[in-house]
Amino acid sequence: MKYREWTVEDWKRIIWSDKTKINRIGSDGRQWVKPPGNMINSEDSNPLDFSGSGSRSRNSTAPFHTRPPPSSEHLRTGGPTELSDSDFRAWVKEKLSEHDRRVEALEKDNAYLRSRVEELLKDNKGLVERNKELEAELERAEERVQHAEERIQHAEERAQRAEERARSAAALNELYRTFIVQKAALDALQESERRRKVDEMVDWLRGIFTTSRTKSLS
Repeated sequence: MKYREWTVEDWKRIIWSDKTKINRIGSDGRQWVKPPGNMINSEDSNPLDFSGSGSRSRNSTAPFHTRPPPSSEHLRTGGPTELSDSDFRAWVKEKLSEHDRRVEALEKDNAYLRSRVEELLKDNKGLVERNKELEAELERAEERVQHAEERIQHAEERAQRAEERARSAAALNELYRTFIVQKAALDALQESERRRKVDEMVDWLRGIFTTSRTKSLS
């Protein structure tokens, strides 16, 4: 029999259903396998993989898992064995009491944590408000930095335009100087041309005057 090594306490921890599926209460997640003809040893345990509320053995298809027998008292295979109803009820009551104590302890811990959080929030209320003020100041500072960056960009654009205008002015000045030099040269050329024409006219007049005077004397 698969369960011949179970003790009375082990059998008390079984929940029976209409499908006679065996579920152990409070299992530690280990499955014990008894080789034929040998006693159960710790080396014979197979670990289990848990999924949800059930269990699945890696190396065995046995539908149960349990702890090692707590004592050497074993069930015998010679006939049916009666389980004490009073012992079973006492065991269930003990398990429920343990559960209630755990729930009560958890509620106390949660109540303490809630009270502690409320105290911290109350003590740090001013700090929270100051943090909000600092966040608002930080936002304003970021806006000022953004405006300063925009002004710097505009100043750089104006400086670039001024540099372009300066280059244009320098080019115009150079062109103007070239124009002045060429105009002076042209004026000098025109002056010499006028003088040459005046000299030619004077020579022509002298020639006419000399010819007329010669004719009058003759």
